[in-house]
Amino acid sequence: QQKVRISVDLASGINLFPDLRIVNNDSAVYAATLSKIKSVIHKMQLIGADELLISSMRPIENNFTTAAFRTSLIETYRQLADLARSAGITLVFRPLPGTMYNDVESSLNVVKEVGRSNFVYAASLSMLSADPERLEKNLDLLQAAGIERVFVAGCRKDLAGKVVDYNYPLSKVSSKEELLRILSLLQGKSFYLDAVYSHENEEYDDNKMISRGTGEEEKSRIP
Repeated sequence: QQKVRISVDLASGINLFPDLRIVNNDSAVYAATLSKIKSVIHKMQLIGADELLISSMRPIENNFTTAAFRTSLIETYRQLADLARSAGITLVFRPLPGTMYNDVESSLNVVKEVGRSNFVYAASLSMLSADPERLEKNLDLLQAAGIERVFVAGCRKDLAGKVVDYNYPLSKVSSKEELLRILSLLQGKSFYLDAVYSHENEEYDDNKMISRGTGEEEKSRIP
């Protein structure tokens, strides 16, 4: 009745070893992975979940070329998307640091190559903000592609300026103005809170910041 949407996130388990392997450089392990994911999709139907979050994978260092990696990855996504479509489920491709094709342009190219209407891309606010040199280009690409989903978190850097945390609460980021500007350009999107919170107040503060950035806070004050 409340129309709650349920998503299932596999991304953290797609790690080549010891959990899920979504490229076929080891037929036995790959087959076991597909069996597990297909079982998850079937169970999602039972609980009414309609989105399966999935990522790419880190590169394979030995005896598997980049071309073979991409071919196998695309084929896996197509298989899973076809199965998910029959269950009314959308596969949401989310970028993760350290994985192949995690920048905006290459991610969008992967989605285009998969060529399934229920295989879509979700941007990452923390990864967008961590790449200021390509930020404007990336925002233009997202706009042109009509991206509807955004994972929302800030990024934390060390003293040398290297990002050490992509799941940092927005409210804890020292320079908030750029995040608010990016959020203002992402109005109307579906936001997924992606930070790691130590207290519920941090989640509340991030929701307030999203509302402020997208203008929803101001709208709510109109009598």
